[in-house]
Amino acid sequence: RDWYMNNVLPRIGGLISNNYEAYRYLPDSIEGFLTVGKMRQELEDAGFEMLYTKSFSMDISTLMIARKK
Repeated sequence: RDWYMNNVLPRIGGLISNNYEAYRYLPDSIEGFLTVGKMRQELEDAGFEMLYTKSFSMDISTLMIARKK
């Protein structure tokens, strides 16, 4: 996975978009994303209660609705 993210994705994205630099940051950016579980925990630790969670596009994106306690 790391090899693909660091070598294949930037090249394919760069070829398609004609902007290689725009795709070089993606592996580092993706590594910094919180998982749904970690995001839920951070929100709960900050005093929110989770009301709704729904994943889309094979878990590429997630809608989370929370309310301040």
